[in-house]
Amino acid sequence: MSDAFEPNRWLHLRHAEGFSDDLFRQFEAGCRLWLSFARTCVDERRQLGEVLGEVDYRAGSPALSADRRVATLPVGGPWTLGSRSAFEDGSAWLLSHFMAHHDTLHIEQGLTEDIGQGPATSWRPVVLPIHLAVRRGAKSEA
Repeated sequence: MSDAFEPNRWLHLRHAEGFSDDLFRQFEAGCRLWLSFARTCVDERRQLGEVLGEVDYRAGSPALSADRRVATLPVGGPWTLGSRSAFEDGSAWLLSHFMAHHDTLHIEQGLTEDIGQGPATSWRPVVLPIHLAVRRGAKSEA
């Protein structure tokens, strides 16, 4: 197996006002957190009772678009519908985990993948687990 990294999916965050340097550093930290979480779950899948199949997550370097509105994490490696659901959909909130609540209100998550007709990107609002949404909302009201 070659060690060359070839992305075949791209996780994005899109900020309407653009990413400041600090916000992009927070995205980079979120990328490391997301990749560590995905790899740990894959390593522990038998103990966690998850049936993910033979998957492996690799990531390239986070990048920022020229207009600073889209931050991207290139992702590669074999995946299954279960891993796609668990990590690329279900855990993508980790990419914005360190960002302030007022920033996440202006951010959308995106996933670019080839769904049989060439690469396509789908976007949605950042979806936080309810305990984080409540905690962040309480902090912003203080």
